[in-house]
Amino acid sequence: MQDRLFRVAGQIAAPYGEAPSQLVLDELAELTAAVKRQAAEFDHFLATDAVAFNKFAAEQGVQALRIEKPAGN
Repeated sequence: MQDRLFRVAGQIAAPYGEAPSQLVLDELAELTAAVKRQAAEFDHFLATDAVAFNKFAAEQGVQALRIEKPAGN
C-alpha cells in the first residue's frame, strides 16, 4: 500500500497547478478507505488482544506492553 500512496502523492504533486485526474482521485479514495480500515483493525487489536495480553502478563508479574493513544485522539 505504501508504494500506491507514494505514487498517488506524486501524481497529485507533479502536475503543479493542475487538478488531479478522476483516476487519481478514485485511487486516493480507495487508499483512504483502506487506511481507515487498517486503523480500525489496529484500534480493535489494542482494545482486545493487547488488553488481554497485558492482563495475562500482569498476572505473571511482567509489564509487557504499554500502548496509549496520542493526546487529542
